[in-house]
Amino acid sequence: TACFWTNMLILLVLLIPNTFPFYIATHSTKQSSLKMAKSKQLPSLQQRPRRRYRTWSQMIQRLEEYHKQHGHSRVSPCQDLTLYQWTIKLRNNYHPSSSQRRRLSREKLQALERLDFVWSLHEDSWNTKFQQLHQYKQIHGHVC
Repeated sequence: TACFWTNMLILLVLLIPNTFPFYIATHSTKQSSLKMAKSKQLPSLQQRPRRRYRTWSQMIQRLEEYHKQHGHSRVSPCQDLTLYQWTIKLRNNYHPSSSQRRRLSREKLQALERLDFVWSLHEDSWNTKFQQLHQYKQIHGHVC
């Protein structure tokens, strides 16, 4: 159980900034090796680095490189988390069929079209599976 509570404390430190010194001050025991003076140094380590602002040209260039390497623009979060998040924002904010969408310039839309950008991952997945089913029926003569 000591390991469980240690892990919970680590989560607390990471998720709720500046709570660790308070925890040490109010819950210190003889077993604790951290002194209050040392725990005051921890908040400086907890600060997360600021996000780097990425411009459209930087991100579209990364997407072009991804497209060259993988042959598609459906970015996986495992391969490039930042690029994946950017494509999700594009889909959410600029989807062509959305009535509440923001507008992208014609040049930006054309750049995405050149990369076969998929606006709806669900629809793309359905179309791919339907094509596979159609090919299966052509080969085997049935789908059951």
